Amino acid sequence: MTDTRKDSIMGIMWPIAVIIMAIAVIFMAYQNYQLRKEILRLKSRPYPADHIPSVHEGDTARPFMGQLSDGREIYFHPDSLVNPVIMVWFSYDCEPCLDALHRWNQLARKYPDQIIGIETGEWYDGALFSSNDAVFPVLFPASDSVKEHYQVYSTPQTMVVLPEGIIGYVKHGILDENAAAEIKAILNSDK
Repeated sequence: MTDTRKDSIMGIMWPIAVIIMAIAVIFMAYQNYQLRKEILRLKSRPYPADHIPSVHEGDTARPFMGQLSDGREIYFHPDSLVNPVIMVWFSYDCEPCLDALHRWNQLARKYPDQIIGIETGEWYDGALFSSNDAVFPVLFPASDSVKEHYQVYSTPQTMVVLPEGIIGYVKHGILDENAAAEIKAILNSDK
């Protein structure tokens, strides 16, 4: 084969190779986009309000470990509780959580050692509120396994864990007066 023929074939092959590589890169970028979109969809779990997967009253609460903002670690052992404990799950970018915080703080003032907050996401500049706004201890972000066990797919969520290590109450959404009254009744009945 002559050099000019080789150059002519290379002149044709080179642009074809570049076009094929460009198509492959565009295809991979599109696949990556689709995968990320699916991951976000699965993480957000857009369930209708009446079909949110959740732990139920009577389910067993599992132990877990968390860390407070001052660095102290807390070990939550539901099977060794003396009094019922309110677990409140929230996210800093959740407006309903900001509304629920007011009632949670009221409960924390009345039952100071019986409420614990669990962040479901990291705090960031521009968040609606911070853990400093809570008058109860707040644990750093819950691990995915803890959120999965307690089936926390939406916030705010309020639970009461009874001394037997059993979940005695679950409320999705803002804690209204009726729900707060039910929680107070549970906490007072165990005294």
